[in-house]
Amino acid sequence: MVEWDLLMKATQHKSVLALTMGVSLILIVSACTEKPGDSVQETETQAGPEAQETLVGPASSDRVKREPKTDPGHQGLNAHYRKGDVVVTTNRGEDVLEGFQGSVHPVLDGGAQLEVTGEWNAISAGDNLRGRIRPELYQRIKGMTLAQESATYDAEAFSAFLPVEFESLGHTWSIDLRGMQTFLKQFHPQPLVRLESFGRVIANNGGFATLRAISANYYDIMFRLHAEFRLSKGVWYTPAYMLGHVVIDRNNGSVAYFQMENPVDVSRTSHSSLNGHVTVRLDKETTYHDFLRTDPMWIAGGDASLIDSVAWEESLPLDETAHALGNQFFRFLNINWVPPLEALAIAEAEKKPIFAIVLEGALDDQTC
Repeated sequence: MVEWDLLMKATQHKSVLALTMGVSLILIVSACTEKPGDSVQETETQAGPEAQETLVGPASSDRVKREPKTDPGHQGLNAHYRKGDVVVTTNRGEDVLEGFQGSVHPVLDGGAQLEVTGEWNAISAGDNLRGRIRPELYQRIKGMTLAQESATYDAEAFSAFLPVEFESLGHTWSIDLRGMQTFLKQFHPQPLVRLESFGRVIANNGGFATLRAISANYYDIMFRLHAEFRLSKGVWYTPAYMLGHVVIDRNNGSVAYFQMENPVDVSRTSHSSLNGHVTVRLDKETTYHDFLRTDPMWIAGGDASLIDSVAWEESLPLDETAHALGNQFFRFLNINWVPPLEALAIAEAEKKPIFAIVLEGALDDQTC
């Protein structure tokens, strides 16, 4: 068995989890470091499509509607890749069907509106890019803020999160990614629901939602979405993922609460607090990556207390629902991960050796 102290010394700035498999106990060490200066520099052999430099300003209308359907939905999302890229699909269950695709869902009143505000502070960790890129570009990355401090969304916009029909507790569906762009533009005017940044695995595009809680008066829908933002030509910011809630008032057909955030504690397979990734492609030969932390990064509107204050007749725990949503993206989350100290006890009790694996980053989000 590996000496624990030696293992921890060898894996400073890394995270450790374990799983049992076969006759051995497998130790997973994740190495997305928060130590400034660590980076990856790559040589690109295949030039891909160039992004446009032009930035789009905030919407002129005070009332935000869903994006027009000029872009395909959930189908074919992993078809956008470059020659030589590794493409990884989601773990979408066979029973997970498409969500609502119409204009206004029947559960919502057509005149319902909700004002949504938010916050997106400058990057608070990760500084590998200083001195490597132009100062004005560096400041643009470090100073990322909300494109719109306030926006009002209508019933059609919120319908993109909803299922075709509300079924039983735990019912899961894919969400309308065209509609997600409407909300993502409050963070930045150039959101992407197909991850395209250079030097990264093209993987796990999409979004899913689950009916987490039901009462006589409310539905609570919890969702997870993968997205990134094209900051400028050759520069992308990729949050770990976007997690949130849509609480529907069943009596008046309004959205009583909405929230979308890049979580602070993002990974079940890493103890790292990093929740973002910046990719800068300087030219066809050189790409820089920096692992970051942004806290906070959220938009929300309505009554946040409803999540805890409603007398839910049926409900699923928040962490259990978040895990189930992650499982729609990553099959390996079926594994029963345990903390390393528990792994030692399991190894001793089951008389199994520990087999250590070192990985460059968290497994279950988009930061690495």
